[in-house]
Amino acid sequence: MYAGCVFEALATAVDEIDIGADPDALAAVLALRDRLDARISAAVAAVDAAALWEIDGATSMTAWLADRGRTTRRRAARATREARLVARLPHTGAAWAGGTLSSGQVEAICANLDGDLVDLFARHEAAVLPDLAPLPATDVATAMATWRACADDRPPAPDPPQRLHAARLLDGRLAVDGTLGAETGELLLTALRLARTDDVEGEPARTGATRRADALGDICRFFLDHQREHRGGRHRPHINLVVELDRHGDIGAARTLGGTPVDRVSAGRLLCDSVLHRVVVGSGSAILDYGRAIRAVPPPLWNVTVLRDRHCRFPGCDRPPGWCEAHHVRPWEKGGVTAPGNLVLLCSRHHHLVHRPGWRAELLADATLRVTDPRGRVRTTRAPVATGPPGDVPLPLAG
Repeated sequence: MYAGCVFEALATAVDEIDIGADPDALAAVLALRDRLDARISAAVAAVDAAALWEIDGATSMTAWLADRGRTTRRRAARATREARLVARLPHTGAAWAGGTLSSGQVEAICANLDGDLVDLFARHEAAVLPDLAPLPATDVATAMATWRACADDRPPAPDPPQRLHAARLLDGRLAVDGTLGAETGELLLTALRLARTDDVEGEPARTGATRRADALGDICRFFLDHQREHRGGRHRPHINLVVELDRHGDIGAARTLGGTPVDRVSAGRLLCDSVLHRVVVGSGSAILDYGRAIRAVPPPLWNVTVLRDRHCRFPGCDRPPGWCEAHHVRPWEKGGVTAPGNLVLLCSRHHHLVHRPGWRAELLADATLRVTDPRGRVRTTRAPVATGPPGDVPLPLAG
């Protein structure tokens, strides 16, 4: 009866609380939530120890938490593991419940413990916690990692395997999630930082997450464009795309061979520099003819374009040729020729941009590129003055 009254009072308090735009009030509520987290963790440990999750037909405490807590299996597994560890750390549990330690600090402590080390830390926690309490959670993690390195005299265990999950969503996008080792993680962060591009004037600013996603796409294109096993020059597009043209020659629809829709802007950019097959389709989608492959921009013509442009020609961008694609200023499907006078180097980001509605690019006879944004503002760039071949462009041999 008493517990029921407490929960009713808690529910009433939650309903009536109004934090508003008050940073101090928000910080106070977050601290209260941490103390509630401590009590929930203690309850999870108690229910788990008594195997009471079996009453509801669950197969484990993790499964019960995922179901009744309406959370993901990952969060449920972490909560179960954390509850089991804290149950063996009386000082840590008391400091958490009393508000001396935050939930983030406790998570950092538990992340550096396992079944063999938790009892050792239990002997040290009373002396260690006063030094950990004032630290940010990230510094607690660093301090605990140092303690673990000194305390653990076992041979280092092999790192857990890396995992990367990629699942196609119902709207055609891809959800990516995973855990990388320290070395791979540092490689990824470095590559994303180097591949990241600045925002373009006239376009809405991108969030950091969007910048990283765009950079990841550029990294994948760069790798696929420079596969060492493909000899004899560039190895171009790596996506099989079915494009339907309307009676005016415009892109009507596009999709991958798996049926995933591709927007017109992306399809138009891909058509600029790709290996194309003409497929004639009759009624009932019967294939009547499968024409020979046509490389939109063959390696010799690509090299000529690189020697002229040297880098991405979008105003203000100097990304090198290895990060660029050949853009047909007059679209190929609209009769644009595959010739230097109709080609210009654009990095993937700016190539995608000029295909968007409202953006227009024009290549003048002297190779000046004129770019007009959706607001009608015009910026121009001239082909760089040649001072020698770019490092990654092969020169023809004499003789």
